[in-house]
Amino acid sequence: RFFASCGCCQNDDYQVILPPAKQYATGNSKLSFQNWPVNNNPDVSWYKNNKASASWFCWNYEDDFVAGFDHGINAGILSVNDRNIVPGKKFFTWGTGSMWDKILADDGRPYLEIMVGAYSDNQPDYSWLQPFEERSFEMNFYPFRGIDGVKSANLNAAVNLDVKDGKANFGFYTTKSYAEATVTLKAGS
Repeated sequence: RFFASCGCCQNDDYQVILPPAKQYATGNSKLSFQNWPVNNNPDVSWYKNNKASASWFCWNYEDDFVAGFDHGINAGILSVNDRNIVPGKKFFTWGTGSMWDKILADDGRPYLEIMVGAYSDNQPDYSWLQPFEERSFEMNFYPFRGIDGVKSANLNAAVNLDVKDGKANFGFYTTKSYAEATVTLKAGS
């Protein structure tokens, strides 16, 4: 197994976004499962609500992305990967006010790690390569902004849709130009 991470600066406006189809999270070794994103209140998808160090693994084999998003600057980072090869989706934090941020971060500011794992959905899983065996994989990260979060993503685009008080707000962020693109939002038939 192999996990890669992207360190993200933290503040009270930062939220980890696991795929909406995901309903549970687990810790290292999958010893227990928790409802996601609320874990006995408060909502632990928000950095500010993780008072102690925490590792949250996404329990989801239906989606290919995980994201971190700073609502204060309306920007974030996505990791999009083939879930059959890179099933691991996780974030790690030292927790708010931790001394470790000051010790380990270059500038001493708090950070959170968005992590993805190849050939394993949990870090304590191990496997061995046999003689002459090869494994290969791709892990993809890209920034996105201006769409107030993300509900679905692939390597070409990220999309967000929020409905509140009968009003739909949606946005798209693409990784390249689509001059002939058309977007249609329908309700009902």
